[in-house]
Amino acid sequence: MDLKIGLSAVCYLMLIITAVSCGQNTGDHRASQEEVSTVAMPYDEIIFATSNREYVHLGKRLYPTIGLDSFNQGASKELIALEGVGDTIFAFLNSELLYNINNPRLPFASDSLLRDYYPKFYDVEIDDDLPYIAYLNNSKDHLQFIKEKGSGDFYIEKAIIRDTLINVIGEVMIGMKKADVLRQLGIPIDLIDKEGFALILCHADSPTDKIWYKHDLKLKPAIVAEKNTIKVLLRFEEGTLKLAYISFWIGYGDYATIPELTFTN
Repeated sequence: MDLKIGLSAVCYLMLIITAVSCGQNTGDHRASQEEVSTVAMPYDEIIFATSNREYVHLGKRLYPTIGLDSFNQGASKELIALEGVGDTIFAFLNSELLYNINNPRLPFASDSLLRDYYPKFYDVEIDDDLPYIAYLNNSKDHLQFIKEKGSGDFYIEKAIIRDTLINVIGEVMIGMKKADVLRQLGIPIDLIDKEGFALILCHADSPTDKIWYKHDLKLKPAIVAEKNTIKVLLRFEEGTLKLAYISFWIGYGDYATIPELTFTN
């Protein structure tokens, strides 16, 4: 009987030692994961919400990078984040660059331009029902401007641009090399090694509050769009800007249903 009691005590002691050991190993594993997460590029949930549904994407964080200061050089202070989703990169900007009202850095129109300038390069069609809409078309481009009742200001509503007649955003034009476009937008060149990809410019306020950078209590109050914003998709092929698509709504993958926006390679 004493032998049985002794064996039981030894087994019980071994179980306690094993449990403690496993607990220590688990703690070490968690610590190593936390340590790695401060260096590795995490994956982030990106959610765009409309009135009737949510679009959820899993993005690989490309910027800001931790411990890789050389890759962060050249970044504009307006660039909040870069997220890679498949063959598309979302650039989230806290910038007036993407305001669509009274913004001369986006394609714009006025009564005089529609009457005297644009007809030299485009077929101009005016729909004078409310809201007042102007359509510009040629063999490569389609632009749509709108003017609300009681307003003398046009704003861009939608555009497909493949020609060099008009700037896309700021100084960015069709035919520019990738490095020049990224430099104009304040995006570190070394962070994007693709030659064929789509770059979607979004105001940083566009995703829901679940995105990681809106959890920063110092950053979040500054990320508020004071006017309506628009999104700009820039499509690159072989390192050259080939096409731009401007719209209030551009979701990852959705543009694949538009023939003009699909890749040829």
